[in-house]
Amino acid sequence: GAVWVNLYIPSQLRWMQGSSQIELEQSGDYPHHDTVTMRVKASSPAVFTLYLRMPAWAENHKISINGRPASTIASKGFASIHRTWKTGDTVDLELPAKLHLEPISPRHQLTAALMHGPLVLFALTDAQASITQRQALAARRTGNTERTIDTATGPLKLVPITHVGDAPYTTYLTLT
Repeated sequence: GAVWVNLYIPSQLRWMQGSSQIELEQSGDYPHHDTVTMRVKASSPAVFTLYLRMPAWAENHKISINGRPASTIASKGFASIHRTWKTGDTVDLELPAKLHLEPISPRHQLTAALMHGPLVLFALTDAQASITQRQALAARRTGNTERTIDTATGPLKLVPITHVGDAPYTTYLTLT
């Protein structure tokens, strides 16, 4: 058997693996923080492969099982862990997210969205934000989901779309 996990699953996933009832519970504040923990509950030990989605932006990811580094096989964007799973087993997945710029198109490299891992960060402003690439990539964390870029005209706050609210915003920054 196999279970495919893409980190945007519900916090609990339940299924039958042979005659064993399995529950996989996910915790953590992904994608706002880098670590996800999954806990296994099994009515009896069960053998299956757990496939974990490894996003392209997550360089140097780390997987541990029960606190020990796991040996995994990575292929086509997924890491696989085949073993006998039992109640109490934990999987810790660390997906180090970095700031990076995503140009609007290959022909327009100087118009780009600032991203933190999978999240687009929206600049809270009613004017077109014009900054250097160095300023953008030096955005500092100023809240749980907030980043700030120091610009010549003052601080520029950036947040994921879920935290924009009614504020004016822009998705793309003009790089100078």
